[in-house]
Amino acid sequence: MLTKSDIHNTLQKLEETIGQKLNTVVLIGGCVLVVNDLVPATKDLDTVVTCEETTFYRKIIGKFRTLNLNPRPVATGVWEIVLDNVLLHIGYPVLSSLSYTSPRQVQNSPKLWTLRYGTEVRSLKLEYLVLHKIMVAREKDLEHVRIVLEKTKINWKEIVSELKSHIRELVEKYNHRSELLGTEFMRYATRNLRRSLRELRNQIPENIHDELQEIAKEIEELKKRIRYRAT
Repeated sequence: MLTKSDIHNTLQKLEETIGQKLNTVVLIGGCVLVVNDLVPATKDLDTVVTCEETTFYRKIIGKFRTLNLNPRPVATGVWEIVLDNVLLHIGYPVLSSLSYTSPRQVQNSPKLWTLRYGTEVRSLKLEYLVLHKIMVAREKDLEHVRIVLEKTKINWKEIVSELKSHIRELVEKYNHRSELLGTEFMRYATRNLRRSLRELRNQIPENIHDELQEIAKEIEELKKRIRYRAT
């Protein structure tokens, strides 16, 4: 299990392994709960590095392969390695991925540390963490949301606004039908959001619950229009 100090030490080891500054590393997933003192420890370390895809593969995944760390792809834009007995998931921002972290989210999330070579470490803001968790909606994600809602007060309006921005960016980036039709977001967003709304019904304010329901309907309608255009 990883404590807050373990997370820092693992990221320092990551930077030393790559041998250079990594721009910004953003903590996502359960480790955000750890650094916010909401839980004492987490099983693994989930991160996003703010860089271009080519840089990510050349400087990071390529380096892992050179060192025989056997990086393994586990999701769109996300790779897994074991570094000093720590299970590390490391990715780059992918708009079609449910773990997408925008430059806006990075800038609005608190800075934790600056590592030895100058890498800046930020922890995803709790509002953005809740957003990502309700859009993935696995049981452990919903449990993380419950922990946040029980122990802190969050800005639900910011979550709604960020989700709307996410959808707009998705449509703008994938402007032709074949790519948009195939995105992970469009395939799973409606189902996952509705599941979260059912499971968290008593924790989400009623007005926010209604707004999120409307967003789920909008995503479903968008998906139907895209499918119609593609036929």
